[in-house]
Amino acid sequence: MVKIDADTIQPGLFLNLNSNDADISISSSNKIFKVNNLIEALDTNLIVLTLWDGIIPNSIFNVNEYYNTILYNNGSSDKTITIPDGYYDSDLIVSTIQTLLRNSDNYNTINVLVTLSDLTNKLTIDTGSGKTIKIIGGTLIKRLGLIITTSNTQSITATNILNIAGSPYLNVKFNNISTNNLDSQGHRNDILGCIPLDNAFGSWIHYHDSGGRHNILSTNFISNLHIEITDSNNNPIDFNGLDWKLTLSVHFIKKRTHDFKRIEF
Repeated sequence: MVKIDADTIQPGLFLNLNSNDADISISSSNKIFKVNNLIEALDTNLIVLTLWDGIIPNSIFNVNEYYNTILYNNGSSDKTITIPDGYYDSDLIVSTIQTLLRNSDNYNTINVLVTLSDLTNKLTIDTGSGKTIKIIGGTLIKRLGLIITTSNTQSITATNILNIAGSPYLNVKFNNISTNNLDSQGHRNDILGCIPLDNAFGSWIHYHDSGGRHNILSTNFISNLHIEITDSNNNPIDFNGLDWKLTLSVHFIKKRTHDFKRIEF
């Protein structure tokens, strides 16, 4: 196991990354920063990177291209409704789904009712007399508490509660540098750190590392950093035109004999 003690950490520096200063901008959450002065470790050292702090806008739509569809069967054919991108509260998502179903070519009736229980926070879709529905898929159904159903019925009540709060956290990851990090299945991942999305939509998230998550790099030099910010399912983030800032702490540690033990999950 790699052990990082205070006496092994050698002085380093901070890298201040502003999204609007990126040398290459692939998207609002995918940036490449060139390091003008090459950062290089001695042969006896390893480079350690820490996500020190960050200022991130919570300008992320909870309904977007990755979470916006409901696939259903209307008794005769398979259909899809697509909810427009935006930030929705519970009332707005319920009324929007109801409107889209009422305007669909099969139902086309005000008898379709979509409601949310105040007691259980579960969604119910009632198609009205003579109409049926079966949920067959979609990218939004998990957040709505719906599951795939096996038969057509007039009314469906969600199995789980509605939760459209969006991703609970953001992943900050490398796309060009490998680390020694492992995920819960023992696979290599290059996530530098996670930033909780615990502020309301439209506000700013101020993050500071409190746990000392040290990321030991597999390379002994840094010439550029390809940073991507994703949601908890590793989907790209759209900050809708707003910029962000991250500060990375760079330190060096002396190489040791590493005894990596197998980790069972």
